[in-house]
Amino acid sequence: MTRLRRHWFLIGLCSVIVVGVQFAPQLRPIAEAAWLRQLLVVSVLFATSLPLRLEGIKRMVQSPGGTLLACVVSWLLIPLMALPVVNVWAGDLGLGLMVAATAPGTLASAAVWTRVAGGNELIPFAFCVVTNLLAC
Repeated sequence: MTRLRRHWFLIGLCSVIVVGVQFAPQLRPIAEAAWLRQLLVVSVLFATSLPLRLEGIKRMVQSPGGTLLACVVSWLLIPLMALPVVNVWAGDLGLGLMVAATAPGTLASAAVWTRVAGGNELIPFAFCVVTNLLAC
């Protein structure tokens, strides 16, 4: 029971992946519903923001250095690092790598890894909001 409480997120994530792979054709219409994707993004952002403190949000807005650094790394450094590999891998594989390197940030993985590392959870939250708003 302790193991279940400790690893509930990983167990749930693995379960969702297995169900998604197993029932991909049946779930396709649900996955293609734009309103559902937007609702899920808003729900995840809201749920992740619940434990954040208002004082921390004020500090982050007043000094957005961490968020700006995350944006520079995501929009400039990672695509520049991917560029030599893209030039070596011709065709769809190289194009897919560049798309992945320039895609907006996701909150789930960033928030989880930031929490595990003991970092400032507001930075991935703000980064996700900024990158997803600019990608719309």
